[in-house]
Amino acid sequence: MDRTTSQKVPPTIASADDPIYILRRAAESYGRVLDNVLMEHGLRSISWCILLRLSERDGENTTTLASRTTYDRSSVVRALEELARKKLVRRQNHSSDRRNSIVQLTRSGSATFERAAKSVRLMREDICQGMSEADLDALLQILQHMLRNLEGRRKQNARARKSRSAQ
Repeated sequence: MDRTTSQKVPPTIASADDPIYILRRAAESYGRVLDNVLMEHGLRSISWCILLRLSERDGENTTTLASRTTYDRSSVVRALEELARKKLVRRQNHSSDRRNSIVQLTRSGSATFERAAKSVRLMREDICQGMSEADLDALLQILQHMLRNLEGRRKQNARARKSRSAQ
């Protein structure tokens, strides 16, 4: 929707009728609930995200793995060290780049992921209780649209910073 069309804009920022404020509160609450669920399995959010990505595509290098998360590479590397100490992942030196190891789930890592995934699915069912599939589909479309807008804004800001630094 472009800005020339009529659209409802909340009268105040961070109020009960501001959808962005509600979204942020929901995300923060979700994060706290997820952290509690993951702690029961000895995991943190970043560890969960890494195990999830490895369950989808095992045997990736650290750079690719980090790019498939919402975390920066150095945070992912630190979390991988912790996961390796717990024997949930195995890291092997990359043949051409020693700093960029190949990461694989261990049997213990796969089992931990499966147990945690079951708990996360139950948590998701609780959170989405009372929402129809149509509600969830509409929410997904709205959130994807917002992410595209945010990504465009992020790229625009990066170009502006680059332009200012070139001057």
